[in-house]
Amino acid sequence: MTEVSTELEEYAVTLMSAALHGVRAGAKPDRVTWEQVYRLADRHSILPMILPALPDGALASGGMPAELAERWRHSADMTLYQQVSYDIEREAITADLRKAGLSWMPLKGIMVAGYYPQPGMRSMSDQDIVVGYVEPDGAGGWRPRGDGADAGGAGEGRKGWARKADEHVDRIMKAHGYEAASTVGRDSSYFKPPLHFEIHRSLISAAEVAAGSAKTAEVDYYANPWRLATCKGVPPCEFRFGVRDEYVFHIDHMSKHYRGSGFGLRFLADEYLYCVRFPEEVGSEYVAEQLGYLGLGGFERAVRELSVALMEHPGSWRSLVGPEVRELFGDVLSGGIYGSMERKIARTMGREQGLLATEPEGAGSRSATPHGRVPRFVDYLWRRLFPPRAIVETYYPTWSNPLARLLLPLHRAALALREHPKRLAQEIVLAWRQGRNGRGR
Repeated sequence: MTEVSTELEEYAVTLMSAALHGVRAGAKPDRVTWEQVYRLADRHSILPMILPALPDGALASGGMPAELAERWRHSADMTLYQQVSYDIEREAITADLRKAGLSWMPLKGIMVAGYYPQPGMRSMSDQDIVVGYVEPDGAGGWRPRGDGADAGGAGEGRKGWARKADEHVDRIMKAHGYEAASTVGRDSSYFKPPLHFEIHRSLISAAEVAAGSAKTAEVDYYANPWRLATCKGVPPCEFRFGVRDEYVFHIDHMSKHYRGSGFGLRFLADEYLYCVRFPEEVGSEYVAEQLGYLGLGGFERAVRELSVALMEHPGSWRSLVGPEVRELFGDVLSGGIYGSMERKIARTMGREQGLLATEPEGAGSRSATPHGRVPRFVDYLWRRLFPPRAIVETYYPTWSNPLARLLLPLHRAALALREHPKRLAQEIVLAWRQGRNGRGR
């Protein structure tokens, strides 16, 4: 990835910086249109963020087209509506979780949205909550219920309580009018348009290691997230990470996107707000130690340096950072809020590892490919058709026995052809283009 940006993208950063500082930006460059600004901001989910920073008169007659101004206002209104609706829904849902004896912990956007200068500036596609039965660990902390030495051996007690939690969660979410979209993996997804909740059983799974988006150290570190949190009262209750642990998880979550398809500009705004609101916590020895253990120290330093430079010096940031950080900015601009399919394919083929190049692990990295010197394209298709056992057991549990696994590629191909034919064709074309210039191991 090269360190490329355009006048349009630089102006988008100027708007972000102004918004986060509560001021209006200067006039847009003449060669940039408001339609271009809108499309870029929409792709990176920053439309509501930068709306307050638009120059005087931008939304009025003589500024941008009236239809575009209306779309922009509607996007901001919907973001504010969703944030308020999420708060109301979350309060009602967690009240029922408490009645069922379940504890919960809000994550990600739920927390970060409150750090923005005003409500409705930070878009959220969903609400992430960890839910489970929690008990004292005997050492002043907390653990999943059934996880102790007297739980029945080999973690079976914990699994039993986790199944019970799933049953209660499903009943509660459906009682609140939500439909289950998926109940496998590390979280269950529930929709009641335009609202979407992801109820997590765990924060990171072995399947993500197999896919190359996480490391075994991260799975071990977050196996018991409750140990890192404090309880508001006596369980069942709401748990919260302290700011330091919240920040570590924020970086870990960002790194998973980076290892996969990438992340967009909104992540840099989130990072900047952590840095300016909690400078002592972000710069603490504890955070450095935890990130070092997770292998994310260098990644965090680059992301922090880039975010602060962009948001505090949008016009001269390039002179304040090194080439690796400038390249990271080009990386961020290459896709949208969650990167791009092209980037994900490149990561999977092992052709592009970026800031985490020295830390590949799992079947998602080229170094783990078992197929010898084969064309990258063939190797990529093999992995897509025959995913590692951990992925099958997590996301396709009914196909996990040996015979069913042989038939799974046919099921996956038929499903993709029926539900996402254009996306499947695009993936094959991109994989062919990226793979024809190189070979596997």
